[in-house]
Amino acid sequence: MLDPPTTRRLAQLIAVSLEDLVPRDHFYRHLEAKLDLGFVREWMRELYADRGQPSLDPVVFFKLQLVMFFEGLRHAWPTGPSAVC
Repeated sequence: MLDPPTTRRLAQLIAVSLEDLVPRDHFYRHLEAKLDLGFVREWMRELYADRGQPSLDPVVFFKLQLVMFFEGLRHAWPTGPSAVC
């Protein structure tokens, strides 16, 4: 049996800043400050089409791959027996 719908309080928004949530000495802050990934866009330019739907920025994709590497993640989504849907 379904429970009755609950009232959502959308008017009570809470302002949250990621800058406030991530510690100043966090590893990824240091990595961002030291690692210049400006070369990635130029390196990948010929592989991206000029027309069509906008694609994911190659620098963002590269950063995601770095995070997955450093965090020991093999996939960007949960897989295997521990993945619960």
